[in-house]
Amino acid sequence: MSALHGEGAHGPLLRLFGTQAGDVFVCRCGVVTLTMQNLSLRLQPQAFRELTRLLAHAQARLDQAGAPAPDEPDAGRDPTPQARRHMH
Repeated sequence: MSALHGEGAHGPLLRLFGTQAGDVFVCRCGVVTLTMQNLSLRLQPQAFRELTRLLAHAQARLDQAGAPAPDEPDAGRDPTPQARRHMH
């Protein structure tokens, strides 16, 4: 058996959700793994919950600020100094 999928080893057991951006898996031991391109992040369930809460709040703030979506012309442009002050 491989080191990744041997008995007692961590490894994806169940794919919880996935899109073109990445996938979320859960291991037998409960560890949640988030994969996105060249990034893999393993989190305890509570840390995963905290991360999703953090990202949801950040997304809401972006939406309120009228930040452009990635496919809009100004996406990726460095925010103005005034907008940067409101981000902190």
